[in-house]
Amino acid sequence: MKKIKQILEKFRLFFLRLFQNPFSLYWHFKLIYYYFRGTNHLLGFYKKIKILSPNENLDYLIKNKVSFVRFGTGEAHVAMGMEQHGGHTIQKAPYKLMKSVCKLFYQDSVLVGIGRRFFENTDEENKKIGKYNMYLRNRVFLKNRLNQNKTYGEAFLFRENFDIKKLLGYINTKTLVIINKKNPEIESLPIGSKKYIIETPAENAFDKYEEIIEKIKKKVGENNFKKEDTLFLVAAGVAAKPLVIDIDKMGFVAWDVGAMFSNFVLKKVKKLLDQ
Repeated sequence: MKKIKQILEKFRLFFLRLFQNPFSLYWHFKLIYYYFRGTNHLLGFYKKIKILSPNENLDYLIKNKVSFVRFGTGEAHVAMGMEQHGGHTIQKAPYKLMKSVCKLFYQDSVLVGIGRRFFENTDEENKKIGKYNMYLRNRVFLKNRLNQNKTYGEAFLFRENFDIKKLLGYINTKTLVIINKKNPEIESLPIGSKKYIIETPAENAFDKYEEIIEKIKKKVGENNFKKEDTLFLVAAGVAAKPLVIDIDKMGFVAWDVGAMFSNFVLKKVKKLLDQ
């Protein structure tokens, strides 16, 4: 009975996605095709893509003062016109958001981070560790969007294996504008020369996109931020991608930090701040 319920739920989500965005049917068929064909033949292409390590990525951002977005499995799902179902939240995938995420790969002003781990293992290795379906989405979606002549960042920056001490040393010299759902721990965190908070919904932040943009403009106008001294840290799920692009167009540097505000990383940050 439990297995039947799981199958029925999968069909329900399939038709829900199809109803919300008929274009997703194209990607469903394409993913089914590659599921059976496999993606090992694509690994040669991906090995030629230059992806910075987490610390190289951090150094690049600091040195070049550029904005940064991360593209992972959730972003691939949204870019394909599907809903992202993960954890306890649901990220809707309206056409406007889908289009914004797809456009990330056709601009040069903002560094795009992709997950190196998505392209290192063979299909057999991914099946063994139970991540074949997860990694399949990125391999299929990105194969016609990456440029071997460009440099890409690491999507898992701010999550693991990066120099948190260097990060803190840098952001503490900046006026920080943190765009995130309500989080008392972040509000009380002593980081930045000055710190401002712009609150977003805990789920489906893109539904309130125009309101968030107006809050940003109002905060900028009220405080007369200096562009060279201000850094926006954005954690708003998939909606963080177009937010970073739009903030960058305003002349400010914005980073899509995502997991930097997870409990795991915050514990490390607090430990360093207490020393």
